[in-house]
Amino acid sequence: MINKILKKNISPENLNSFGAIIEKGFKFSNLLVFIVLSKYIGLNNFANFSFVFNLLFFFSLIFESGLKQVFIRDYLLSSKNRDKIISNTLGTLVIISIFFFTVVALYYLFEQNHLIKNLLLILSLGYVLKPFLVYKYIIEAELNLLKFNSRYFIVFIVGLFIKLIIVLVYKAEVDTLMYLICFIISLENIFECILLKIYFSNSNFFLGEISFEIIKNMLRESWPILFSAIMIGLYARIDQIIMRFITSPTELGIYAFVVRIVEIGYTIISSLLISEYPSVIKAKDNYDDLEQTIVHIILKNLKITFIISIVLLIISIGITFTIYGNTNISFKIIVLTISLMVTNIFVVTGTILNYYLLVKELNRIRVYSTFIGVALNVMTIFILVPTYGAYGAVLASLISYAVAGLGYIYFFNQTKKLKGEIIRAFITKSF
Repeated sequence: MINKILKKNISPENLNSFGAIIEKGFKFSNLLVFIVLSKYIGLNNFANFSFVFNLLFFFSLIFESGLKQVFIRDYLLSSKNRDKIISNTLGTLVIISIFFFTVVALYYLFEQNHLIKNLLLILSLGYVLKPFLVYKYIIEAELNLLKFNSRYFIVFIVGLFIKLIIVLVYKAEVDTLMYLICFIISLENIFECILLKIYFSNSNFFLGEISFEIIKNMLRESWPILFSAIMIGLYARIDQIIMRFITSPTELGIYAFVVRIVEIGYTIISSLLISEYPSVIKAKDNYDDLEQTIVHIILKNLKITFIISIVLLIISIGITFTIYGNTNISFKIIVLTISLMVTNIFVVTGTILNYYLLVKELNRIRVYSTFIGVALNVMTIFILVPTYGAYGAVLASLISYAVAGLGYIYFFNQTKKLKGEIIRAFITKSF
């Protein structure tokens, strides 16, 4: 009943964005748990805990990246061959899953820290059913995230409740506490995939014809986007991985805490941007000037991002002083949080521009730009972090995000027209 009322008054794109926000809000309740957890396990242990999540995040990028965008594009543009597209995407995800667990196993064998090995093993169990993400691709393509998440949100509520009880009430050793939290997160990932299968329980497309030639073409077409996403993952997480080896655990713990706070805003913003991709695809045929459409979407989302960042900053100040009190650590965290929030600007521009490049079939530019961003990030981390610690890591992130999220369009001839539209729009429409 509620969904019918909403559909009559709100556009499908906005409904889908709202559904994405609900999903991300529940799933990234983990960020809130992590913030509270840091108080009980200490910054040094929190540094190891965050390291494992960053490492697994990097490994799991292959599930969340290039293939999804290629699938959504083909699914929307081809109404006759959708069963074949779906079944072969599922087959591709199975192959990707095998590769994922092979990489995790290899790292497990070479890692010497037993705590990190155990945490990695527990968290990786949550990826066993990840090939069912093909169902999520369909939901996103059809702008039905609100419908799905409004039915199954109880899983995320229960998971959040259990994790908070474990952290706040259960008196256990630090290692045991971290193991339990990771186990609950793995169960959440498994239940999500099961619920996706239940949502499409009346569909039998996964039994369709699977062609290894189609799978090969899918992988070939999606690899530039996948490579770009891996590069993005590198400069989003590589700083914390490198910092484990070149700075103190306390500096890493502080920086990891700040990143968790900023990621809450990033989660909300990225949820809003999910629904813009189908709009960009449609704009390719429905608008005479795709560049003007892209600029309009960027400006609209930058204004929303500013409001979200202000609200999050106020909340984060309260959380920081509640956990760490009126100390130098609290003031340092607030300064770092304000600085790192600037990267959300480049998250917006980078995401929308990536949609533009995909529609215009300019994926190689995306690869080049993200590679440059990663190179700059790694270089500046090694230069700045040993001397300036967490402050240096924030500055390195700002530089790399600015280049990979916006600056690159000024260096390629294929994006000259877009460059002019962005400059004109920022001058005439920003205020």
